[in-house]
Amino acid sequence: MSSGADRMNCGGAVVISVRGLTKNFTMHIRGGLIIPGFADVCFQAQAGALLAVSGPSGTGKSSLLKCIYRTYIPSAGQILYTLADGTCIDLAAANDWEILALRRGEIAYVSQFFHVLPRVSALEILTEPLCVRGVPRVQALERAREMLSRVGLGKTLWDMYPSTFSGGEKQRLNIVHAIITKPRLLLLDEPTASLDAGHKERVINMIQALKAGGTAMIGVFHDRDTLLALADARYDLAERAAGNAAGADSAGATGRAGSTDTAGGANGAGGADSSPDNLDSNLDSLDI
Repeated sequence: MSSGADRMNCGGAVVISVRGLTKNFTMHIRGGLIIPGFADVCFQAQAGALLAVSGPSGTGKSSLLKCIYRTYIPSAGQILYTLADGTCIDLAAANDWEILALRRGEIAYVSQFFHVLPRVSALEILTEPLCVRGVPRVQALERAREMLSRVGLGKTLWDMYPSTFSGGEKQRLNIVHAIITKPRLLLLDEPTASLDAGHKERVINMIQALKAGGTAMIGVFHDRDTLLALADARYDLAERAAGNAAGADSAGATGRAGSTDTAGGANGAGGADSSPDNLDSNLDSLDI
Protein backbone atom coordinates (compact mmCIF):
# COMPACT_ATOMS: atom_id res chain seq x y z
CA MET A 1 0.00 0.00 0.00
CA SER A 2 1.24 3.44 -0.86
CA SER A 3 1.86 5.88 1.96
CA GLY A 4 -0.25 8.39 0.08
CA ALA A 5 -1.15 9.60 -3.38
CA ASP A 6 0.47 12.67 -4.88
CA ARG A 7 -1.84 15.62 -5.51
CA MET A 8 -1.86 17.25 -8.96
CA ASN A 9 -3.81 19.91 -10.79
CA CYS A 10 -6.78 18.97 -12.98
CA GLY A 11 -9.04 21.16 -15.08
CA GLY A 12 -12.50 20.97 -16.59
CA ALA A 13 -15.67 19.31 -15.36
CA VAL A 14 -14.20 15.80 -15.28
CA VAL A 15 -14.65 14.40 -11.77
CA ILE A 16 -12.96 11.04 -12.30
CA SER A 17 -10.61 9.72 -14.97
CA VAL A 18 -9.86 6.00 -15.09
CA ARG A 19 -6.69 5.12 -17.00
CA GLY A 20 -5.52 1.61 -17.82
CA LEU A 21 -7.26 0.14 -14.80
CA THR A 22 -6.67 -3.59 -14.35
CA LYS A 23 -7.74 -6.02 -11.64
CA ASN A 24 -6.55 -9.61 -11.23
CA PHE A 25 -7.44 -11.94 -8.36
CA THR A 26 -4.89 -14.31 -6.83
CA MET A 27 -6.31 -17.63 -5.63
CA HIS A 28 -3.88 -18.61 -2.88
CA ILE A 29 -5.80 -21.82 -2.13
CA ARG A 30 -5.12 -22.81 -5.75
CA GLY A 31 -1.38 -22.32 -5.58
CA GLY A 32 -1.41 -18.64 -6.59
CA LEU A 33 -3.66 -19.07 -9.64
CA ILE A 34 -4.34 -15.68 -11.26
CA ILE A 35 -7.96 -14.99 -12.24
CA PRO A 36 -8.37 -11.98 -14.56
CA GLY A 37 -11.07 -9.52 -13.50
CA PHE A 38 -10.81 -6.81 -16.15
CA ALA A 39 -7.97 -5.10 -17.99
CA ASP A 40 -6.99 -1.70 -19.37
CA VAL A 41 -10.24 0.08 -18.57
CA CYS A 42 -10.22 3.76 -19.55
CA PHE A 43 -13.02 6.31 -19.25
CA GLN A 44 -13.98 9.67 -17.77
CA ALA A 45 -17.07 10.70 -15.83
CA GLN A 46 -18.22 14.29 -15.64
CA ALA A 47 -20.13 16.33 -13.11
CA GLY A 48 -23.89 16.08 -13.63
CA ALA A 49 -23.74 12.98 -15.83
CA LEU A 50 -24.11 9.23 -15.34
CA LEU A 51 -21.88 6.73 -17.12
CA ALA A 52 -23.44 3.26 -17.34
CA VAL A 53 -20.98 0.35 -17.27
CA SER A 54 -22.38 -2.59 -19.23
CA GLY A 55 -21.38 -6.11 -20.20
CA PRO A 56 -22.41 -9.72 -19.54
CA SER A 57 -22.13 -11.26 -16.09
CA GLY A 58 -18.53 -12.02 -15.21
CA THR A 59 -16.94 -9.14 -17.13
CA GLY A 60 -16.04 -7.29 -13.94
CA LYS A 61 -18.67 -4.55 -13.63
CA SER A 62 -19.08 -4.78 -9.86
CA SER A 63 -15.35 -5.35 -9.39
CA LEU A 64 -14.68 -2.13 -11.31
CA LEU A 65 -16.91 -0.15 -8.95
CA LYS A 66 -15.24 -1.76 -5.95
CA CYS A 67 -11.83 -0.74 -7.29
CA ILE A 68 -12.98 2.87 -7.67
CA TYR A 69 -14.41 2.83 -4.13
CA ARG A 70 -11.22 1.02 -3.10
CA THR A 71 -12.90 -1.99 -1.55
CA TYR A 72 -10.52 -3.75 -3.96
CA ILE A 73 -6.98 -2.56 -4.65
CA PRO A 74 -6.36 -2.37 -8.41
CA SER A 75 -3.57 -4.45 -9.94
CA ALA A 76 -2.54 -1.66 -12.31
CA GLY A 77 -3.67 1.71 -13.64
CA GLN A 78 -4.85 5.02 -12.24
CA ILE A 79 -8.12 6.37 -10.84
CA LEU A 80 -7.69 10.14 -10.90
CA TYR A 81 -10.33 11.80 -8.75
CA THR A 82 -10.76 15.59 -8.88
CA LEU A 83 -11.46 17.19 -5.53
CA ALA A 84 -13.60 20.29 -5.08
CA ASP A 85 -10.50 22.53 -5.03
CA GLY A 86 -9.43 21.31 -8.47
CA THR A 87 -6.56 19.09 -7.34
CA CYS A 88 -6.49 15.37 -8.13
CA ILE A 89 -5.70 12.29 -6.13
CA ASP A 90 -5.01 8.84 -7.54
CA LEU A 91 -7.43 6.58 -5.68
CA ALA A 92 -5.46 3.54 -6.81
CA ALA A 93 -2.42 4.77 -4.87
CA ALA A 94 -4.11 6.61 -1.97
CA ASN A 95 -3.61 5.34 1.57
CA ASP A 96 -6.44 4.06 3.75
CA TRP A 97 -6.85 7.32 5.68
CA GLU A 98 -7.21 9.31 2.47
CA ILE A 99 -9.82 6.88 1.17
CA LEU A 100 -11.80 7.00 4.43
CA ALA A 101 -11.78 10.81 4.37
CA LEU A 102 -13.11 10.83 0.80
CA ARG A 103 -15.83 8.34 1.69
CA ARG A 104 -16.91 10.53 4.59
CA GLY A 105 -16.91 13.69 2.53
CA GLU A 106 -17.19 13.18 -1.24
CA ILE A 107 -17.64 9.63 -2.55
CA ALA A 108 -20.63 7.36 -1.93
CA TYR A 109 -21.45 3.82 -3.03
CA VAL A 110 -24.74 1.97 -3.35
CA SER A 111 -23.77 -1.70 -3.17
CA GLN A 112 -25.95 -4.66 -4.06
CA PHE A 113 -26.08 -5.66 -0.39
CA PHE A 114 -26.42 -3.22 2.51
CA HIS A 115 -24.35 -4.13 5.57
CA VAL A 116 -24.80 -2.01 8.71
CA LEU A 117 -24.02 -2.31 12.39
CA PRO A 118 -26.62 -4.34 14.29
CA ARG A 119 -28.97 -2.61 16.73
CA VAL A 120 -28.65 0.79 15.04
CA SER A 121 -31.94 2.28 13.87
CA ALA A 122 -32.61 3.42 10.33
CA LEU A 123 -32.92 7.01 11.55
CA GLU A 124 -29.53 6.89 13.28
CA ILE A 125 -27.88 5.33 10.23
CA LEU A 126 -28.90 8.38 8.19
CA THR A 127 -28.29 10.98 10.89
CA GLU A 128 -24.72 9.94 11.68
CA PRO A 129 -23.04 10.88 8.34
CA LEU A 130 -24.71 14.28 8.41
CA CYS A 131 -23.54 14.98 11.95
CA VAL A 132 -20.00 13.92 11.00
CA ARG A 133 -20.10 16.68 8.36
CA GLY A 134 -21.07 19.26 10.96
CA VAL A 135 -24.84 19.34 10.43
CA PRO A 136 -26.60 20.10 13.77
CA ARG A 137 -28.37 17.01 15.06
CA VAL A 138 -31.85 18.57 14.94
CA GLN A 139 -31.40 19.43 11.27
CA ALA A 140 -29.83 16.03 10.57
CA LEU A 141 -32.83 14.25 12.08
CA GLU A 142 -35.23 16.39 10.06
CA ARG A 143 -33.36 15.65 6.85
CA ALA A 144 -33.23 11.91 7.63
CA ARG A 145 -36.98 11.76 8.29
CA GLU A 146 -37.67 13.62 5.05
CA MET A 147 -35.51 11.25 2.98
CA LEU A 148 -37.01 8.14 4.57
CA SER A 149 -40.49 9.39 3.77
CA ARG A 150 -39.54 10.16 0.17
CA VAL A 151 -38.62 6.52 -0.48
CA GLY A 152 -41.72 5.17 1.23
CA LEU A 153 -40.16 4.11 4.54
CA GLY A 154 -42.84 5.18 7.02
CA LYS A 155 -42.57 6.31 10.63
CA THR A 156 -43.07 2.82 11.99
CA LEU A 157 -39.71 1.83 10.49
CA TRP A 158 -37.63 4.84 11.54
CA ASP A 159 -36.62 3.41 14.93
CA MET A 160 -36.39 -0.17 13.71
CA TYR A 161 -33.19 -2.07 12.95
CA PRO A 162 -32.55 -2.67 9.22
CA SER A 163 -31.92 -6.35 9.96
CA THR A 164 -35.70 -6.64 10.32
CA PHE A 165 -36.41 -4.95 6.96
CA SER A 166 -37.43 -6.65 3.74
CA GLY A 167 -35.01 -6.75 0.83
CA GLY A 168 -36.66 -3.78 -0.86
CA GLU A 169 -36.74 -1.75 2.36
CA LYS A 170 -33.06 -2.41 2.96
CA GLN A 171 -32.23 -1.30 -0.57
CA ARG A 172 -34.19 1.93 -0.22
CA LEU A 173 -32.34 2.68 3.02
CA ASN A 174 -29.09 1.81 1.24
CA ILE A 175 -29.81 4.37 -1.49
CA VAL A 176 -30.84 7.11 0.91
CA HIS A 177 -27.73 6.48 3.03
CA ALA A 178 -25.58 7.07 -0.06
CA ILE A 179 -27.27 10.20 -1.36
CA ILE A 180 -28.31 12.03 1.81
CA THR A 181 -24.94 13.82 1.98
CA LYS A 182 -25.08 14.88 -1.71
CA PRO A 183 -21.74 13.31 -2.73
CA ARG A 184 -19.63 14.62 -5.60
CA LEU A 185 -19.19 11.06 -6.94
CA LEU A 186 -21.84 8.35 -6.62
CA LEU A 187 -21.23 4.70 -7.53
CA LEU A 188 -24.37 2.63 -8.16
CA ASP A 189 -24.40 -1.17 -8.34
CA GLU A 190 -27.90 -2.34 -9.29
CA PRO A 191 -29.62 0.30 -7.13
CA THR A 192 -33.20 -0.61 -8.13
CA ALA A 193 -32.88 -4.39 -8.47
CA SER A 194 -35.00 -5.13 -5.36
CA LEU A 195 -37.63 -2.44 -5.88
CA ASP A 196 -41.17 -2.59 -7.21
CA ALA A 197 -42.27 -0.19 -9.96
CA GLY A 198 -43.60 2.52 -7.65
CA HIS A 199 -40.57 2.71 -5.39
CA LYS A 200 -38.24 2.39 -8.39
CA GLU A 201 -39.75 5.54 -9.87
CA ARG A 202 -39.21 7.42 -6.60
CA VAL A 203 -35.57 6.38 -6.46
CA ILE A 204 -34.97 7.26 -10.11
CA ASN A 205 -36.39 10.74 -9.49
CA MET A 206 -34.09 11.24 -6.51
CA ILE A 207 -31.04 10.12 -8.46
CA GLN A 208 -32.00 12.40 -11.35
CA ALA A 209 -32.29 15.35 -8.96
CA LEU A 210 -28.88 14.58 -7.48
CA LYS A 211 -27.38 14.38 -10.97
CA ALA A 212 -28.97 17.70 -11.90
CA GLY A 213 -27.21 19.15 -8.86
CA GLY A 214 -23.83 18.24 -10.33
CA THR A 215 -23.00 14.81 -8.91
CA ALA A 216 -20.94 12.58 -11.21
CA MET A 217 -22.20 9.00 -11.33
CA ILE A 218 -20.99 5.61 -12.51
CA GLY A 219 -23.56 2.84 -12.46
CA VAL A 220 -24.25 -0.79 -13.26
CA PHE A 221 -27.84 -1.53 -14.32
CA HIS A 222 -29.54 -4.69 -15.57
CA ASP A 223 -32.92 -2.97 -15.73
CA ARG A 224 -33.71 -1.42 -19.13
CA ASP A 225 -36.06 1.29 -17.86
CA THR A 226 -33.66 2.48 -15.16
CA LEU A 227 -30.78 2.52 -17.62
CA LEU A 228 -32.69 4.63 -20.15
CA ALA A 229 -33.97 6.99 -17.47
CA LEU A 230 -30.57 7.72 -15.93
CA ALA A 231 -27.67 7.00 -18.30
CA ASP A 232 -25.98 9.74 -20.32
CA ALA A 233 -23.22 7.52 -21.74
CA ARG A 234 -22.23 3.86 -21.80
CA TYR A 235 -18.96 1.97 -21.40
CA ASP A 236 -19.04 -1.71 -22.37
CA LEU A 237 -16.49 -3.92 -20.61
CA ALA A 238 -17.05 -6.82 -23.01
CA GLU A 239 -16.33 -4.63 -26.04
CA ARG A 240 -13.21 -3.35 -24.31
CA ALA A 241 -12.01 -6.87 -23.61
CA ALA A 242 -12.61 -7.85 -27.23
CA GLY A 243 -10.67 -4.79 -28.36
CA ASN A 244 -7.78 -5.70 -26.11
CA ALA A 245 -7.70 -9.23 -27.54
CA ALA A 246 -7.75 -7.91 -31.09
CA GLY A 247 -5.00 -5.47 -30.26
CA ALA A 248 -2.87 -8.24 -28.80
CA ASP A 249 -3.23 -10.24 -32.02
CA SER A 250 -1.88 -7.28 -33.99
CA ALA A 251 0.84 -6.39 -31.50
CA GLY A 252 2.52 -3.08 -31.97
CA ALA A 253 0.22 -1.84 -34.72
CA THR A 254 -1.33 0.99 -32.72
CA GLY A 255 0.74 1.11 -29.57
CA ARG A 256 -2.34 0.49 -27.44
CA ALA A 257 -4.51 -2.57 -27.62
CA GLY A 258 -8.09 -1.95 -28.61
CA SER A 259 -7.92 1.75 -27.76
CA THR A 260 -11.26 3.56 -27.71
CA ASP A 261 -10.25 6.32 -25.32
CA THR A 262 -11.62 9.29 -27.19
CA ALA A 263 -13.97 11.84 -25.66
CA GLY A 264 -17.54 10.54 -25.80
CA GLY A 265 -19.85 13.32 -26.97
CA ALA A 266 -21.11 15.99 -24.63
CA ASN A 267 -20.28 14.00 -21.55
CA GLY A 268 -16.65 13.44 -22.44
CA ALA A 269 -16.72 9.84 -21.27
CA GLY A 270 -13.61 8.34 -22.76
CA GLY A 271 -14.33 5.13 -24.63
CA ALA A 272 -18.04 5.51 -23.94
CA ASP A 273 -20.91 5.67 -26.38
CA SER A 274 -22.74 8.83 -25.34
CA SER A 275 -25.50 8.90 -27.95
CA PRO A 276 -28.96 8.50 -26.34
CA ASP A 277 -30.13 6.70 -29.49
CA ASN A 278 -27.30 4.22 -29.22
CA LEU A 279 -28.12 3.65 -25.56
CA ASP A 280 -31.46 2.28 -26.70
CA SER A 281 -30.33 0.45 -29.81
CA ASN A 282 -27.43 -1.27 -28.06
CA LEU A 283 -29.48 -2.65 -25.18
CA ASP A 284 -29.40 -6.11 -26.70
CA SER A 285 -25.70 -6.24 -25.84
CA LEU A 286 -26.32 -5.51 -22.17
CA ASP A 287 -26.72 -8.16 -19.50
CA ILE A 288 -30.39 -7.43 -18.75
